[in-house]
Amino acid sequence: MRILIINDLVVCGGAELQTFREADLLREAGHEVLVLTLDESEPELRTEHHVNIPYRQSNVRKTLCRVLPLRYLARKFEREIRAFDPDVIRANNVWKLGAAAFAAMQGYPVVQTVRDYLTVCIRGGVDPSGNPCDGYAAGHCQHTCCGNLVDFFELLSLRCYNYQRRRVVSQFIAPSRSLAELCTQNGLNTIAVANPFYAKLGNLESISERNRNAFLYYGQVSRDKGVPNLLIAWKQFGQRHGNASLRIIGSIADDYRDEFTAMIREMPGVEYNDAMANSEILGLLPTVYCVIVPSIWMENYPNTVLESQAVKTLVIGSDRGGIREMITEPSLRFDPRDPQCLVKVLEAASALNDDEYGKIVEAGYQRVITENGPETYRQRIVAVIGEFRSPRGGVEAAA
Repeated sequence: MRILIINDLVVCGGAELQTFREADLLREAGHEVLVLTLDESEPELRTEHHVNIPYRQSNVRKTLCRVLPLRYLARKFEREIRAFDPDVIRANNVWKLGAAAFAAMQGYPVVQTVRDYLTVCIRGGVDPSGNPCDGYAAGHCQHTCCGNLVDFFELLSLRCYNYQRRRVVSQFIAPSRSLAELCTQNGLNTIAVANPFYAKLGNLESISERNRNAFLYYGQVSRDKGVPNLLIAWKQFGQRHGNASLRIIGSIADDYRDEFTAMIREMPGVEYNDAMANSEILGLLPTVYCVIVPSIWMENYPNTVLESQAVKTLVIGSDRGGIREMITEPSLRFDPRDPQCLVKVLEAASALNDDEYGKIVEAGYQRVITENGPETYRQRIVAVIGEFRSPRGGVEAAA
């Protein structure tokens, strides 16, 4: 098949990582794949496998794109689609051109992966009080997430955008069952296809070779990711366990920098490092005892959990979104709004003996091997897009 994969950005987070991973995987299976991005922070690029069109737009133009399916707003984008003439389009995050982008995709089968709860809630699935939002279909988002006219306009534009893309997209996909179910409840027919894990695993450290006192958080350092409550909980946990250390790795959100810097000055055993390459993180994970994922934000299918389980590292996380599907042991999940709940889970994790630790991480590892193997993902995604491919020819869908 000739497959066009579209995503707004080139390098940012999990969506971007998975976009290029999927392209490589499909290419290895014999499909002709082109990645098309719209990243204004990257230069214009045209290679055999990747085209980047830097879309720089005014706020007015972005709003028009989001709400109105006007093709002239996406002329360059549409020309690239027509030039490649794909059998199927794999859309990911396409917020920059919004409804205008989907108007440009008309005439081609489109399978879109939705990667976060912004699909059905203007606040990403969490209302201002920190409670999960069920989306706009039942009125929840309107009643709990909208506090002013700007919010109501944002919700209206989201509903318009979803109406327009629903007319073009043949099938929506979400990495987690949780998001798939919520999107379906809000009118976007969505199935779950779990993200793949690609890294080649080397020799995995046994629990006896790990530093039992080493805890790790990595990812964006922000309020949405639950870092403030993590630090509050760690202050109490760290005082009880004088040898315990918490390493925090990631870029700090601008609106949280001052608060974070002030808090870690008072924290026992806390070390901060700026963002690291994914390869460095994967090399670090097998040496730590536990990874903490304290997100208040409704995580879809976080790479932090997937990567930790893939190297048999214990991971504890908030009882939110797709994390519940990945961390199946309830005693390892916590309410991210309550630091005391996190303290209890930290204590429980710290108290595991070697056999208990080994059984938990082995179960997580086996789930990754079974559910997230690259070949498993390739078969699933090709089966989905093969249902909707255009009859123009190309490599057989079963390749």
